[in-house]
Amino acid sequence: MQQPLKSVSASALKKAAYRVNKLNRYEGRQKHQQKLLTQALDPSFYNPMFFDQYTPPAESLEKVAPGWYKQHNQTLTKNGPATKAQSPVTRAQSNLPIRSPPQSPKSPKLPHMKFIKRPEPKQSYLKQVNQAPRTLESPRQLLVILDLNGTLLYRKQRGGNNNYVARPRVDEFLHYLIANHKVMVWSSAKPENVGIMCERLFTPEQREQLVGVWGRDKLRLTAAQYNQKVQVYKQLTWVWNDHIVASSALGTGREWSQENTVLIDDSEEKAASEPYNILKIDEFEGKAEQMEADVLGQVVNYLDLLKWERDVSAYMSRTPFEYDETLDAYDWMPIVNDMH
Repeated sequence: MQQPLKSVSASALKKAAYRVNKLNRYEGRQKHQQKLLTQALDPSFYNPMFFDQYTPPAESLEKVAPGWYKQHNQTLTKNGPATKAQSPVTRAQSNLPIRSPPQSPKSPKLPHMKFIKRPEPKQSYLKQVNQAPRTLESPRQLLVILDLNGTLLYRKQRGGNNNYVARPRVDEFLHYLIANHKVMVWSSAKPENVGIMCERLFTPEQREQLVGVWGRDKLRLTAAQYNQKVQVYKQLTWVWNDHIVASSALGTGREWSQENTVLIDDSEEKAASEPYNILKIDEFEGKAEQMEADVLGQVVNYLDLLKWERDVSAYMSRTPFEYDETLDAYDWMPIVNDMH
């Protein structure tokens, strides 16, 4: 005797559809679609996001609601062969809820930021660099511009107030500079961080003798560039044209210019506009081998040569500074004695 067909309620169909959608959502779209393809099912049945109205063919419900599918198939056979128009079964016809396609996630809008154009040396600068170096009859003071992080000290990511490691002999080096030259600080760090680093390096008396203390606010950046990590450039013409810095040249007999300015930095790119006025040293990261190297002693020797040059840019273009680990250690004792 033939068993009566079991009816399938609308709630059962809803549960089945939601179960499929849950798998599609959390198991991964590609993996789930591949599984469906191997079962010869229509993938669109499990991807309602591509259709405003859900219209799978009737055969797609065979695995989900076999009782309903069998009854529906017998109805089609009784009424005659199914036509192409009769085959699809919509959500409305099967009492399944209609879902709107999900919206694509929108990417967060970032502020438009224009990167800084790399400055090029002026022809007048290059013309002066190409002149033959000449030695002065007597030494003179230089304007020495110091970078901080990566040059004189290393700022660790952690450590609170003790997160700064100074390059070896930095105290003696700063004493030598202030006693023999005009000194200013120019860092790409924000002013508040520059102030903290200067407190670690300079005594209050030395701080008063600095020509200037410049930070990121002196790099002529836009608001977006100021708050993001971008390649910055220290154009020395901005220093030479600053009236406060220029006033410190009184008594030297000359204005500050490429003839008598030395930028000490660990990044050669920052000096793109005046590439022959940079005394580049290796980036200091507090490594063990760096704690044994007396880089600053050789910098002092090099500056003692430059103070005899009429144009330091002409000399530095031909004889740039290079640290030589084979040289004998610098004798710091005269400077140490002068400190006391």
